[in-house]
Amino acid sequence: LVNWGRRNLRMVYVNQANPAPDLYDSYREFHVRIAGRVTRPPASWDAMYRWLVAGGGELALAYLEDDALVAATVSVDGSETTYYASGVYDRERFDRPLAHWPLFDAIQRSRARGNRCFDLGDLPEKGTVSDKEFNIGYFKRGFATAIEAHRVWRWTAR
Repeated sequence: LVNWGRRNLRMVYVNQANPAPDLYDSYREFHVRIAGRVTRPPASWDAMYRWLVAGGGELALAYLEDDALVAATVSVDGSETTYYASGVYDRERFDRPLAHWPLFDAIQRSRARGNRCFDLGDLPEKGTVSDKEFNIGYFKRGFATAIEAHRVWRWTAR
């Protein structure tokens, strides 16, 4: 699935070397279209853009041969760890493994930037979240070399 993407998806990056506000705006519009709604305020989008172009990670956009944007992955760099921040994939229009190559590419590019770890985020157990959230975690598990379990304690103030 990674190899299919490597062969069929053209990757373009928004980062410190290529600030490209027009590409970032296309990602924002793509996110709204796929999500079916605006998920964050403009100030949040602007802050993420500033972080990426200041050298704090990158946005990877994946296009098919017909220049259709079909996938976008945002990875944000910390001091030694890159965090998988967002993945948006046009699964309705195109039924192919759109996420595998962009995520694997993000992991490799993170390493090339000098980071030691790539944090995929939460990997929830079945029955604790929606089926969609579980399936996203299941997908992420395929890229993990190690999984760390943490207990989360929640306290609700009265």
